[in-house]
Amino acid sequence: MSMQDSISRAWSFTEAVKREDERTMTVTDPVCGQQIDLEKAAAHEDHGGWAYFFCSAHCHRLFKADPERYAGRQQRFGVSSPRQGL
Repeated sequence: MSMQDSISRAWSFTEAVKREDERTMTVTDPVCGQQIDLEKAAAHEDHGGWAYFFCSAHCHRLFKADPERYAGRQQRFGVSSPRQGL
């Protein structure tokens, strides 16, 4: 399976989870450590077979300038339930 196929499957899975139960999938920005909603990520970058997501263009620029500094950090994924009463 090619890298592009893997990435496409990951996005398809994310969309299926969102449609199925409307929970939010979150990831951790590898630069600043902020937990962000996957759909609201300011940018993403593919590096070394992984997709990295960023809270801002600034964090994305820092990552692109020195990806090895941040690529080793584990990006945590999470799923949260929709907020009640909003």
